[in-house]
Amino acid sequence: MHAKWWYVKPNLIDGYGPLLPPSTPMDHGEQRFFRDANKLRLTVEGAWVRDDKDGWPKGSNDLVIASRFRIGKKPPITKLHLYKPDVPEKTWETVAFHPEIFATNDFREADGEIALQLNVYDEDGLRDDAQQQLNQALDSSTSAFALAFPVFAPYASLTAGVGKAMAALVDKLDEHDELIKGKIRLSVNKPANQPFDHLQPGLLVCFASDVDASSLMLGSDRKIYYQDGGVHKPYQEKSYCVIRIDRDGPSAPEFEINQSMATLLTEIEKGKGSKGTEALVHLRETLEAYTTFKRLKRHNELQGKASRSEEENQLLDELKSDPKLAPYIGG
Repeated sequence: MHAKWWYVKPNLIDGYGPLLPPSTPMDHGEQRFFRDANKLRLTVEGAWVRDDKDGWPKGSNDLVIASRFRIGKKPPITKLHLYKPDVPEKTWETVAFHPEIFATNDFREADGEIALQLNVYDEDGLRDDAQQQLNQALDSSTSAFALAFPVFAPYASLTAGVGKAMAALVDKLDEHDELIKGKIRLSVNKPANQPFDHLQPGLLVCFASDVDASSLMLGSDRKIYYQDGGVHKPYQEKSYCVIRIDRDGPSAPEFEINQSMATLLTEIEKGKGSKGTEALVHLRETLEAYTTFKRLKRHNELQGKASRSEEENQLLDELKSDPKLAPYIGG
């Protein structure tokens, strides 16, 4: 069997795990499923880059790792995971800057699937000064979130040079020197005997092109190996990228907030110039939830006061009679 995507079960044996088709279910039944309110996280572990797309005399790859994911029917979100100039060929590059593709503390089975596109490429369009500005921005905590979620870039306080650099990196993912490009749809809680690629704990490996991985295995260092005379030797035939799926939630509380903001902004951008109302509906639902929360917070504030003015009592009575607050404040 030749394929671009392969799956590795989470429990490695003696530090290695065989590469299996993504339609292969985990053992032990229920442990492979993600149920409502579970934690879920997808992260890019790193990539092994076989080829130098620049070649002499240009130098080495200006490496970019980006993803585009869609949860259920929500809009697709683009993430930038790594940008590093002058990465030589035959190099393993660990992703330290925003490795998360998607993470949640409250998974919803009804979403049905996670569609994922992975892009690893060599970017040649940035001048040296733009590279320097972008690297400085990546090191800045104040702008890092806007670079991890490029949809934020027009609204963040990025310099003109960094803004243009961001556009060059992610706006046209298909127009760069491709190292790895792969798409996969991970189905939620499907039966084991049906031809679905499963969303389940473990690791996914995406190769630059189809491979026969029957003799390959993933090591605990996230690199691919083959056996030669009982010795594990590094696989170096094609570039590949490794993604981890686990039951952890977001690495930081603000990540899920930024992820929700990116979804909302993407929905709004998607709706510009369209006759559809989906973006406005999504915006209205978001603002209604925010308004309800603010009113509930005000109710609790007034309820906790030792003494209230007449106007405050009137507002408290109004809040108590709000049917949208009733489920949260009781009778």
